[in-house]
Amino acid sequence: MVASLARVVLLATLAFSTVASANANRVFEFSYEVSAHEIPVGQAVDIYIPRPSEQMGQRILATEMQTDLWVDEGWEQAHGNGFYHFRRPANSDDPLAVIIRWRMSRASADVQSHDSLAAVQRERYLSANTLVPVGHPMLKPILAEIHQNR
Repeated sequence: MVASLARVVLLATLAFSTVASANANRVFEFSYEVSAHEIPVGQAVDIYIPRPSEQMGQRILATEMQTDLWVDEGWEQAHGNGFYHFRRPANSDDPLAVIIRWRMSRASADVQSHDSLAAVQRERYLSANTLVPVGHPMLKPILAEIHQNR
């Protein structure tokens, strides 16, 4: 299964726009592109892609999605993060391809601000997230393949 997951290529790109005023909103776009190869037709495949947050001065202006897979929206309870869940059922030969593009608006932050995160916010936003296995041994074959194909 890890070998199959190693074939999943996730490309995230960010394109930022510039603004003239320090108090203006910044507008930027980013996309996730997922294409998976060499996953047997007889196996179901689930792909999860995080959704951008609409809080703390950030808004989603537009969302564009390209896929033939079944898709559902969900929210994980611990941190309130949204995600898209894409599924290819077993015995399907649908291509495993997903492209999502977002256009976002974010309020500019003032570096002179004296506001800081409350303790509860620091715990929520700056603690380790069990959904992201950073440094986990299962990621080593995936990282090795990424570095090999550069």
